[in-house]
Amino acid sequence: MSMMRTSMFGYPNQDRTIGVSINGAAFQMATLRYGRANFSSLCTDDWVTASDYGRVCITSTLAPFYSSFLRAGADSCSDSTQVYSTAKCTPDKRFSIAVR
Repeated sequence: MSMMRTSMFGYPNQDRTIGVSINGAAFQMATLRYGRANFSSLCTDDWVTASDYGRVCITSTLAPFYSSFLRAGADSCSDSTQVYSTAKCTPDKRFSIAVR
């Protein structure tokens, strides 16, 4: 039996406690939130599973807050302490994930 894998953009709504260091800051534990479900406006807001919208963020950090990737129009690239729509993604401001 094979196991199907998908990216974090394909999950309905997930919260995972992970260890992070953002921009060289001290290592800390934080909540990674990712998935297709909707939310109100902040990384820390509850999931609204009645509709799709999309978010990837790490609560209460300056990590990128990538959202609205399931909606037409510009994706948002704020930081995880800001309202999702504070900064739109541009050619100079893009979302990326690095894992090591």
